[in-house]
Amino acid sequence: MQGFLQLMSKMLNMKKSKPFSRNLATVLLIGSLGMTASAQKAPTDPPIVNQISPEKKSEEHQKNHNSHTASIDEKSKQNRPDAVLMQPRQKTGGDEHLLTIVQVETSDREAFETSKDDKADRGSFLITRDGDLSHPLEVYYQLSGSALNGKDYVRLNGAATIAQGQESVKVMVQALEDEEVEGVEEVILTLEDIVCIAIFPPPPSCYQIGKKNTAKLKVFENDHSINLLPKSGIITPGKNKKFQAPSTLSITGEATDKDGWISSFQFLVNEEVVHEGTMNFIIAPESGQRQHFNYQWKEATPGTHEITLAVTDNEGASVFSRPVKVIVISDEDLPELTLFTKDALATETTDIASAQSDTATFSIRRTGRTDTALEVSYQTSGSAANGIDYEELGGSMVIESGQRWGKVVLNPIDDDMGEGRETIVLSLVPSILTYAIGHANTAKAVIMDTPPERKDRKIMKDGSIHLRLPCVPGENFLLEVSEDLKDWEVVDHGVTQENAFDIIESRPEQQKRKYFRIRKALKAITEY
Repeated sequence: MQGFLQLMSKMLNMKKSKPFSRNLATVLLIGSLGMTASAQKAPTDPPIVNQISPEKKSEEHQKNHNSHTASIDEKSKQNRPDAVLMQPRQKTGGDEHLLTIVQVETSDREAFETSKDDKADRGSFLITRDGDLSHPLEVYYQLSGSALNGKDYVRLNGAATIAQGQESVKVMVQALEDEEVEGVEEVILTLEDIVCIAIFPPPPSCYQIGKKNTAKLKVFENDHSINLLPKSGIITPGKNKKFQAPSTLSITGEATDKDGWISSFQFLVNEEVVHEGTMNFIIAPESGQRQHFNYQWKEATPGTHEITLAVTDNEGASVFSRPVKVIVISDEDLPELTLFTKDALATETTDIASAQSDTATFSIRRTGRTDTALEVSYQTSGSAANGIDYEELGGSMVIESGQRWGKVVLNPIDDDMGEGRETIVLSLVPSILTYAIGHANTAKAVIMDTPPERKDRKIMKDGSIHLRLPCVPGENFLLEVSEDLKDWEVVDHGVTQENAFDIIESRPEQQKRKYFRIRKALKAITEY
């Protein structure tokens, strides 16, 4: 044994000039204790691990611990490396060798010596771990605060075991009833570090403390003259929810009273009571029981409203919940959208030499205020496929702040296939809370391989009609439609871009005709 220790001493001295691996150092250290190990595998139960919390250390334990340490050959003490506090290690290809992290939080912040129904009410701490769950883990802690361990609450021994396969364990604080008037006292639980031998992988009993290392709870005495305030809150509707008028709002609230029950409640809208009720029980509910309250508000008027729940407990204490803001919108408050086809023809190739394509354009107009941006949703259909025959359209566009118009541009994809005329139908998607949709909620465009003749009409495969009206480029125009050639309705306007104007129209209903005309406007029209 003495010869082995001398050899170990020489090799440890060599470490100063030529470091060797941590595993080899571990072998030498454990060998000096008379144990067997290899450079590839650490011992299952490391010998130098202090798992005793300060509160549990007795003089007898310290004496035994010292006597065990003293049994090691005195000649090797100078050369033996000291045990160090374990640190988290970097990942080496598997999480199983990372050091377990433990933290604590308060899961129930209040404990009572007795509640008013003479039943004890316990507080609790929750100790959690993040790491290997395949072994039980004993975690040590110390207790402090104005409440005394074993006097104001049932004695806790300073250690808690997280069972195998579990991520957490609760430390329960059971208040003790006494005759002293002490007011509200505090219990503070602080996790304690343990000292582990620096080997790899770390022993399963080792852990490191995370950021949440301290938690607190309060102990209330058995003073029935103190009435604790109840707690209340609005469950539905949610905060900043919008509703379309006329609408019925379903309002739900809940409340609890730690030392009693709720005897009456009120729903308030903008600080005015809209509904109230009284709770009558044949048998009073247990203290702390959750109670729910409901009301159907049928007179919800347009505007912004704050909803509050006020409750009163069985001893007359009242509280108000935090207000929940909701918005009720009327049709008059919403902008109205109208959809037009500004350029109904898109061609895959306009010039064979340059191979340039020509786009089609849809325009969306809004009424009302323009001081905020407005997002508009739409959907596409027709014989042309989105993302295949034309660049993909995402289903929404934005009319920017300060603008009355927005546009959706259709870019055809040249696929070198002779497909004839293909239609694209753009339809506005309703949004009852942000905008209304006018009578013109659908528009059409057509994709062709090459531009058609200046004057052309064609019935396409889906029954739509493609009509081209000759015009003079660069002139202000009005496009009008009529069913009787007497009453004309403007459906589009602007400045002509080419020498023909394209119209895509669904096949008229049986025995119903539509007439289109394009005429010159005296000036550019921006509103109508």
